[in-house]
This record gives sequence, structure tokens and C-alpha cells, in this order.
Amino acid sequence: MAVEIRLPKLTHDMEAGVFVEWYRQEGEATKRGEVLYAVETDKATADVEAEADGVLSGVIAQPGDEVAVGQVIAYLTTPGEAAPPPPSAKEAAAPGESAPPPPVQAEAAAPHDAADPGAGGRVVATPLARRVAREKGVELRGMRGSGPRGRIVRADVLAAAERAPAPPAAEALYEIVTRTRVQDQTARRLTQMWQETPQFVLDLAADMTKAMRWRAKTGGRFSFTTLLVRVAAAALRRHPQCNSLLVGGELRRYRAINIGVAMASEAGLVVPVIHDADRLAAEGIQARLDALRARAEAGRLTPDDLRDGTFTVTNLGMYGVDAFTAVLNPPQVAILACGRIQETPVAVAGEVAIRPMLTMRLTVDHRAVDGAEAAPFLAAVKDLLENPYQLI
Repeated sequence: MAVEIRLPKLTHDMEAGVFVEWYRQEGEATKRGEVLYAVETDKATADVEAEADGVLSGVIAQPGDEVAVGQVIAYLTTPGEAAPPPPSAKEAAAPGESAPPPPVQAEAAAPHDAADPGAGGRVVATPLARRVAREKGVELRGMRGSGPRGRIVRADVLAAAERAPAPPAAEALYEIVTRTRVQDQTARRLTQMWQETPQFVLDLAADMTKAMRWRAKTGGRFSFTTLLVRVAAAALRRHPQCNSLLVGGELRRYRAINIGVAMASEAGLVVPVIHDADRLAAEGIQARLDALRARAEAGRLTPDDLRDGTFTVTNLGMYGVDAFTAVLNPPQVAILACGRIQETPVAVAGEVAIRPMLTMRLTVDHRAVDGAEAAPFLAAVKDLLENPYQLI
């Protein structure tokens, strides 16, 4: 009997995804646990495994299609078995769920999404390649990609853009920028958090003299972000009230300390997570940061890279920012924002001295944590930054 392949819910707030590609051709056999297809969620591009042995049949989802969670996208059949007819919208919905709208072509209105008459079929390109092509005015029809089975990827579009002659100067006063799914989802979540959550902010400055001395002794092998993650993890162990999630009115205080680090990617702002950060030395944190940043820049973060964060650190010091206020990353109840280290005159033992100072700003959900709980946590971060040898 044919097994339905339905799009799974890969993240807790996922409602739909953009289908990227099949790793098996229709009529080709696969085994349970083998990677069968890729889908782009609001946060990352994920590979999904086959849930059973069988022959890929009755393929419905195609690259670029937007597919609702729970929707049937294909079938796994036994050899020689015919696939069932395509389901109606009501039948395609997962059991117990309302029927999702029919699949929508993600770029149906774009001229390069039409089938290529010369190639005898539709253009096969990743969603990121399509977005870059729109931004740079590159025509995808007739292009042969370097991806699997000729799929067009971002590098192909950039190469074509470099070969193309420069377009004439546009007279328009502005251009319309198409936001990615990650940017749209981030905007929705942060807007909701800003509107619905009573947030308060605490500021505290730390003298980074010893921290800079410690980093110099290590030969600069560790970034300041690594130090911030290590210090925040140790402070959360002492003050676990900030290591919590507020989910549906239920406050969940976690034993595991999983610190998200806000970073830029081609798709927009992402917050990959360093799991069990309190159990890692600086070497382990730096290695994980490097690996996560590389995957973020390549657009290959996985759902596991983004799951189960309990606290977030964001650092804009490398951009010369003095200080800033970060918006909470729901459903977390606290986020630590750090600016640059700057030489500042401060009072030391009754005299003025110039010290490298770091301004920290802690944003807190007042429904979950009050000032009397948040202040000791931030004070612990300050103490550990000013005395980093406590962690060695």
C-alpha cells in the first residue's frame, strides 16, 4: 500500500515551507532513513529523510512550490505499484487539520519562473538563486546550473551577473527589495514580542582590562563573542531565573543552558544555538561558533542548529557600535546586547584613569523576571568579565 509523504513540522512555529529539491528521481527506490528531499523553512534549509522503504512515485511538490505543513507531496510505493491519484485540497491536509490552500509557486509572477521552451521544461533553481536573480536582473531560462542534476544555485546567478553588461542607470528613486522568509518571520515574531511584552532594560559597564590581557595571552585565538558566551553561561548557572522560556503563560526554567548567538546570514538575521554552553571551555565554544557561522554564511543551518535556545547574546562591537538595546527573542525572557570596548575615563581609587570599558544592556521580559532577579545576573556577568581567570 502506498505511503503518503507529508511535509513535516520542522520548527515549533512552522506553517509552510518552500520545496527545494528531490534527491531521488520519480521511480527511483529509497530506504528508510535516507535523505529524500530538501525544504526551506522560515529559519533554514533542511534535508528530510524517508520514513519508509519504497519507490518515489506520484510526485506533487516541485522546486519553488510553497507547501503547507502536513500536505501530501508524493508517495512511496512498492515496486510495480501505481501511485494514487493526486489528492484534493481537503484530502491533502494532515489528519485532524483543516485543508491547506493548494500549492503556490513561490515566484509565479516572475518571468524567469516560466518553463523554458528551449529546454523543454521548467526552470529548476534554489529559492535563494531565484531571489538573487530577481535582484540582479539575471534571466534563468536557458541557464545550466552547477547544482545536483543541473539545479541553478546562487553561485551560478552571481557568475552570470558578472558576465552581463552593466544595465543603464535607472531613473527610479528607489528599488523594491524582496525580503526572505527568514526576514519576514523575524519581523513578525519581534513585532509581536514588542507589542505584547512588557520589557525593561538594565545597563552596566564592565572594565575589560583583565579580559583583554587574558585574550592577549591566548594569542587572540578566542573572539570576544566566545568570552561573552562563556561568561553568560557561567552567570546563568548562578542565576537560572534568566534561563527561562515563557510559553503560553507557562514559565519554564531550564536546566540546560543553550545560548543563541545572533549573527547575519544571506537570508537575514539568524540565531544558531550553542547547546550546553556551560559545559564547554573557550576552545569548544569557539569551535562551535566558527562552524555555525560558516553554515550560516552558506545558508546551510539545520533545524538542530536553531532549536532549544534558552538565552541569547548579541554583539555589535565589531561594527563600532557603542551600545544598543536588543529586542527579546521569543519565547526567551532575556537577551544580552554588547557594544564595542572603548577607552573611557573612570574613577579608580579616587583618581581618574583610562580603562577599556564595555557597555552591556540586558533586555528582560518583566512578566517572567523582575529587576531584583535580573540585576544580580548582570552583576555576575560584569564580575566574570572583569575577572575572567575565574573561568580558566
